Amino acid sequence: MSEGWPDFWIRGKKIDLIDLIDEINTIHTIETVNSITSISTLDTINTINTVNTIDTINKIRDVTLSEERRRDAIKNGFFNQALTGWYVDYVEIQDTQDPYFAVGYDAVLTSKDSNLVQYLIPFMRKDEVYSLQIRCKGAAAGNLYVMFIEPSGASSSHSLSITDSYATYTVSIPCDVVAGIWIYPAGTSIIPCRIKFISAPLKTKVYQAEKNRTITDITKVSTIKSFDVSASGSGNNAIWTPASGKAIRLKLVQYESDADVEVGLRFGDSGELFARRITKGVMALNLVGCNVQGSADEALNLYVGGAVNVKGFVLGEEI
Repeated sequence: MSEGWPDFWIRGKKIDLIDLIDEINTIHTIETVNSITSISTLDTINTINTVNTIDTINKIRDVTLSEERRRDAIKNGFFNQALTGWYVDYVEIQDTQDPYFAVGYDAVLTSKDSNLVQYLIPFMRKDEVYSLQIRCKGAAAGNLYVMFIEPSGASSSHSLSITDSYATYTVSIPCDVVAGIWIYPAGTSIIPCRIKFISAPLKTKVYQAEKNRTITDITKVSTIKSFDVSASGSGNNAIWTPASGKAIRLKLVQYESDADVEVGLRFGDSGELFARRITKGVMALNLVGCNVQGSADEALNLYVGGAVNVKGFVLGEEI
């Protein structure tokens, strides 16, 4: 602030009412604000302890110590006006100059002391992301440093050679678990350095509850066996006889019966009935992953309890 300004403008202890402020460049500390009617622009606020009422704020360009951002992480690749998730020093948000993006913002490193720092909660795991990707350009060719911080406090730094044109750079994750990321210029040669986005694309992963659980037959090609049985009385009707020494494993069953008699499938002549109906209608049963199968050399039979016509098919394989 200029000389001659009262002390309360320099460090605000308590402000009862502010009707209109067009622009405040920097406020270091405000302990209590009871009411703010309108603020057009705030460039930087380091700390606010208590705010009772705010009617309108048009734009906050940078909030450096937000508790919400302390809990945040990389959520999308593009910087918004608040640099979501990042602690910043000597970094400005400016409209993008990237020719591939018509709108949006760049994080601009404006000094050799510029920093972009993010603490990752939850931690970022190397086996869950492909890599760190940074789209940026410098005022001239030079180096940008990317430091990965582990939960133990250990760190490793990667030097990224960038040019004076926008490009997307891939940085391999050097450690199994990343607790924080720190990005800063190697020197003044690339200043100002414009960063369009920083992202960490997730891998597609499938987790299983038990370490020994496997499904091995979903992608195998199945054989289709159609059948059309016109029975005059009860008994077994073979619909699939496997090759010698083979057993039948079923994947799917579908049939329709036209009479109110018992109908079902069984392996062999006296096996337990399954896919069973006792009235006319449709039966459809998905058995993928269930490993419903007979014994070697055991035929798959359609059992009927009386006169009935049954049409359908099964999918399966001989194993």
